[in-house]
Amino acid sequence: MRTTCLTLLMVLFFAGASFAVPPVTAIYFDDLQVVHEAGGSTMLDDFENGTVPGGWWDPDGSGSTYGTYYADGETWSTNSTIWVSENAIVQAGSLSVMLQYQWAGWGDAGYIREYCTSTPQTTSVPMNDEFQVWIYGNNSYDKFRWCIDDGSAGSGYLVSDYITLNWTGWQLVTFKPSVDPVYGWITGNGILDGPDMSFDSFHIMHEFLVPLELSSFEAIAGQEMVELKWRVESERNNAGFRIIRDGDEIAYVEGQGDTESPRSYSWIDHDVTAGVTYTYQIASVALDGSVEMHDLTATATPTAATVPTSYALAQNYPNPFNADTQIEFSLAQAGYTTLKIYNTTGQLVRTLVDGHLDARVHKVRWDGRNSSNELVASGVYFYRLTSGTFAETRKMSFLR
Repeated sequence: MRTTCLTLLMVLFFAGASFAVPPVTAIYFDDLQVVHEAGGSTMLDDFENGTVPGGWWDPDGSGSTYGTYYADGETWSTNSTIWVSENAIVQAGSLSVMLQYQWAGWGDAGYIREYCTSTPQTTSVPMNDEFQVWIYGNNSYDKFRWCIDDGSAGSGYLVSDYITLNWTGWQLVTFKPSVDPVYGWITGNGILDGPDMSFDSFHIMHEFLVPLELSSFEAIAGQEMVELKWRVESERNNAGFRIIRDGDEIAYVEGQGDTESPRSYSWIDHDVTAGVTYTYQIASVALDGSVEMHDLTATATPTAATVPTSYALAQNYPNPFNADTQIEFSLAQAGYTTLKIYNTTGQLVRTLVDGHLDARVHKVRWDGRNSSNELVASGVYFYRLTSGTFAETRKMSFLR
């Protein structure tokens, strides 16, 4: 599946963690068509004459739909509907179709199959053609995918990869089953058998937006500093972490969005007083702004700093590393200091320190990213410390 962005036009969605039930939201569709590999195209539905009578179902009409909101006494959800709207700016003509829906809860999964039993579904096209539709996104971070019927071979339903509705404005979304990944759904065998195919439905999926498995969290006291370390086993739609100290937010650390791989994080609190005990906690923030406070807490009591008697640059730890690594160094005197990362050709990769530092032990972390915030390639790198007349270089290895 591929997408082509247009200029953002208007905002249709608002979400806030304070809602017990997510608000009613909407996305718009326009000009559902097939582009033929042999040339030309067939419009399945331009929505200029309303939705096809008896065609596009109420989104709760499909037995595959679940997790939408029902008010007390409702048999069907009055907050999930589909109709033609004159309020959206469209790509062609004057009308588009609006799919309005409301999920049952922030933390509950939900699924909508927006199904059509009329012209779009009954139009068979060759298996090498491409489906296209314009979508006005709602920036909800719900997931969208196509569903097709794999034609006369009778191999059942096929679905596309999901894409995230993380935009606002019109965007062309395409699906060419002969090229893009396909997966079996219900009776589908996961193989495009052809020789023809037809459109079946749009699918919208809602996920619990703060599923994050926090496996450990600790606070390590140091000289006039506290280092926080935590590990997550997986992340999904995770924007980042709020650092909470004694009930107040003091910092924010960016997350990885979506990853099934474990990752270790760390952050150093320098704004501390020796001899005072601090209690820390972290909260994960989803891409939609939802916040989950984690139960794990950690306490630490920093000590007073002692001035080193000599300069030193320690070996980074861990080494080799594949997430981030810590570089520790000692300054016997305060002064202008730099700590820079170089590759094996001598090119500067990243500057970690560039300024005046106090005389004490310092710890700096490197996350394997260059000055453009891009992950560097696996290999050997050098880190060089300069302060006053002192200069030293050490070698480390990064594994992706």
